[in-house]
Amino acid sequence: APELIAKRAQVSMDVNATLKEKLVKYGAQVINIDMRNFAFSDSYMKAINEKVTQEQLRLAAENKAKTVEAEQKSKVAIAEGEANALKAKADGEAYANLKLATAQADALRIQNQALQQNKDVLELRRIEVEKVKAEKWNGQLPQAIYAGAPIPFLNVSGK
Repeated sequence: APELIAKRAQVSMDVNATLKEKLVKYGAQVINIDMRNFAFSDSYMKAINEKVTQEQLRLAAENKAKTVEAEQKSKVAIAEGEANALKAKADGEAYANLKLATAQADALRIQNQALQQNKDVLELRRIEVEKVKAEKWNGQLPQAIYAGAPIPFLNVSGK
């Protein structure tokens, strides 16, 4: 019945053609048959309406399931994106730390090579430290000197 109603125009043309063929033998001429309304029993219409309602409910459930699935996929994609961003940030920080450590190691190696080639640099640094100590000293000796405590005397020997 739903198909009959949906294809009313085609059914009308088919009935028209069939009746023309059959009635021409009897001298009758069919001009047009128009099928506008179909009448079905109440129980049949109720069954059709229930079927249509069930189909609509099924389609609504499918759409809801698709919506939920799409939302879940979206959440997964967002979570993966955030995880990838965190990983990229951590990788960047690790790379920066590695570069800094490498640069510091290179600087220490260069300083070490320079010190090995010119031993007088160490003596110059020692003298600079002694000079700073002398500039800060107020001229008074400490009241008590404990074992292992530094003694504020300057090395003034020629060596």
